[in-house]
Amino acid sequence: MRVLFTSIRAAGHFNPLVPLARGLADRGHDVRLAGIAEMAERIGAAGFVHTVIGGPTEAERAEIDAVASTLPRAEIGKWYVAKMFMGLLPRAGLADLRASFDDWRPDLVLHESCEFTGLVAAELAGIPSARIEVVNGESEESIASNYAHATDALRVFAGLAPDGGAAHRAEATFSAHPAALDDTPRVNSRPPLRYLTTPLARQGATATHDWHVRPDLPLVYATFGTVTGDLERVCHVYQAALDALGALPVSALLTIGKDCPADAIIHVPPNVAVRGFVPQAEVLQHACLMLCHGGSGTVLGALAAGVPLVVLPLFADQPENARCLRGSGLAVTLPGPEIDDLAGALKVAVETALADPDLRARAATAAAEVAAMATLDDLFDRFEVMAAGPAPTPGSHSVAV
Repeated sequence: MRVLFTSIRAAGHFNPLVPLARGLADRGHDVRLAGIAEMAERIGAAGFVHTVIGGPTEAERAEIDAVASTLPRAEIGKWYVAKMFMGLLPRAGLADLRASFDDWRPDLVLHESCEFTGLVAAELAGIPSARIEVVNGESEESIASNYAHATDALRVFAGLAPDGGAAHRAEATFSAHPAALDDTPRVNSRPPLRYLTTPLARQGATATHDWHVRPDLPLVYATFGTVTGDLERVCHVYQAALDALGALPVSALLTIGKDCPADAIIHVPPNVAVRGFVPQAEVLQHACLMLCHGGSGTVLGALAAGVPLVVLPLFADQPENARCLRGSGLAVTLPGPEIDDLAGALKVAVETALADPDLRARAATAAAEVAAMATLDDLFDRFEVMAAGPAPTPGSHSVAV
């Protein structure tokens, strides 16, 4: 079986696909990953052939970012999804992806939630496709319900008839999100098969690490994802988190990624270690609490490990994740980074979370729920059935099993 994964370049969208691609390859299937040229190093490091597709120019990206910066925070996400994920990206990549099928035609195309080139190219070629959900249920349902105008414009560009979003809604979907992070009823999109994507990070490890600067104190793991350092309007959260954690009787690790500007961190308290990157599963074996932005990959790791959270949502699907976590009793949440005394608010939130035994108990229950989800082998069985089924007619959307 030939399987093609398609993804935008953001790590939070690409990384969830890697365990699936590796697992299918281990089963003996021929697997490739498609993405823009800038993803070559990442795809090569994962061990796969890169199907290169075109992408927007830097000027086009800059224009999108410039307009987004003028919008109210609450409007940025939906505007960006329509303009970038359903517009600029697939229009730039569609011709290359279609041409690649002449040399290597997949039996199945698996695209992540915000990658629409694969969806349209598969329909044009009569190839079964499915969606790997990388955002929470509220965001998935929003994409299925609120963007028919954008998907119809893309279909017309590709030479397909408008369908009001039917092709997207008809796809089979697969999600690593447990129900605790996915409480939105699916009205316009199919309920996903939930699966466990990675080995669980078990707590209680005894190994010592240089980032655990006070092993005699409880460890708080703070991270705000891979792109926050690029965003001037939110990168002040790093120093605020350091100030909050430095005022508490904890040992803390703050990871800042590779693009955090040097002037974003002025002072590092002695009880906090700052690193560019540490494998999340490694830290979660030791942590008693995670302070984070609410990115899906970050949150999923915490839930799988049974670690409660403090969530400061910054953008994208993070406010919806925060709402789900708060409603499930798995997190203490803050409204956003615009709080006047952000360090003080973070300090109170961390103190509150550390003192709440019910929060820890519910986190342990969530970990058990994650552990009971479908295995990757269950998922791969389903993919094989889909690829072996009758090919859909080119130009008409397929209803996958």
